[in-house]
Amino acid sequence: MDFLIFQTRLFKPNDGALRGPSFPMEFQGPRDQTLGQNMPTSSTSRSLLWQAFHPLGDDGAQRHRTGDETTGRSVTQGDPSDSSTPRRESLSRRGDVSVFLETPMHQAFPLAETFGIAAPDHLTVPGFVDSSHPLIPKRKAYVFRREPLRDVLAFLTQSHGDGLYITGPTGSGKTSLVTQVAARLNWPVQSVTCHGRLELQSLIGQFTLSEGTMQFVHGPLAVALREGQLLILNEIDLLEPSELSGLNECLEGQALVIPHNGGEVIAPHPAFRLVATANSRGSGDRTGLYQGVLRQNLAFLDRFRLLEVGYPDPEVEALMLELKVPELPKEIREAMIRVAGEIRLLFIGQDQVAGLLGLTLSTRGLLRWAELALTFRGAPKTLAYALDRSLTLRAEPEERTAIHRIAADVFGDLWESALALNPTP
Repeated sequence: MDFLIFQTRLFKPNDGALRGPSFPMEFQGPRDQTLGQNMPTSSTSRSLLWQAFHPLGDDGAQRHRTGDETTGRSVTQGDPSDSSTPRRESLSRRGDVSVFLETPMHQAFPLAETFGIAAPDHLTVPGFVDSSHPLIPKRKAYVFRREPLRDVLAFLTQSHGDGLYITGPTGSGKTSLVTQVAARLNWPVQSVTCHGRLELQSLIGQFTLSEGTMQFVHGPLAVALREGQLLILNEIDLLEPSELSGLNECLEGQALVIPHNGGEVIAPHPAFRLVATANSRGSGDRTGLYQGVLRQNLAFLDRFRLLEVGYPDPEVEALMLELKVPELPKEIREAMIRVAGEIRLLFIGQDQVAGLLGLTLSTRGLLRWAELALTFRGAPKTLAYALDRSLTLRAEPEERTAIHRIAADVFGDLWESALALNPTP
């Protein structure tokens, strides 16, 4: 199967002690039965993370390096003469988080148990011990797709000084992919939705009036950089390119200097990660579907590795609907997925040219449609009524007519009927 499924549950780590090799690591030894192939020796070693997802991965993959003795303790460098301040420049550039696993605050999570995949028991990914942090995303029942999950885990484990730029159509699950991975690793997340008037200073911090005095309040970038958190910049292609250029040094592992707060210097924590999501690939929107999208600076984009997240396959969406609305009959769920597929074909178009529809039924919209069908069960033309409130009331009249015609063709007689469901206990 090409997808992984999770029920909502708390992962309880063992006693917190680290046993065996921590990730990133190299494997040396004989044939591994779990992966079903001969594993390389030290001369041709490869990342086991890649092996766990793709047993026939690239033999020329670079070896991961470990052994930096730098502490993972988070500090704010206020005094450059303080000899106790750890030096993190080379560590952050490489993005090797294996060293922060040496501290009591962090631990290695077994990949097989945490993400439900077939992998050696000693293969781990880094995360945090504390599961009570208020910025840890809420765990939800979630269906992970194998390739995007592999790329996100590889980035979190070793960023090599890169950010992660996730592109894809609206509602395809770009942000939820990262937040649900973070939820299972107890990794706190600072999430910001970008817009045309957002300034870099808002991300760093600013003075605010508090109890009659002006106090400096650190922004999400400064906090994430200092504490080793994930910073997610959603809709980053709506932000002015000139503002984003201020993030270049942070991505390169350099300290953040805040001149207007007394020259405060924040050393980057080795667990700091920057993730950007966007509907475009950074070169603007040629389709005209996403208003306000700006062409981004090439030098800024060059600091990111890329991940494209499209709409899930029908099999994946079938599992999503089964988890979300198990009361809905299977034939209804399958028909909804077929309708969504037809609408997306007319929306996406080809060769950067917009399709015939100006809106689409995303995975998010598909789940909403199914939920509303249950909410309004018993109403005349239940499916059409729910589809209007999920999507087509914001469509142009001719687009609404076209979408309803597609749905009527797929559902047949069910389209005109009222759903009378008896929800399962």
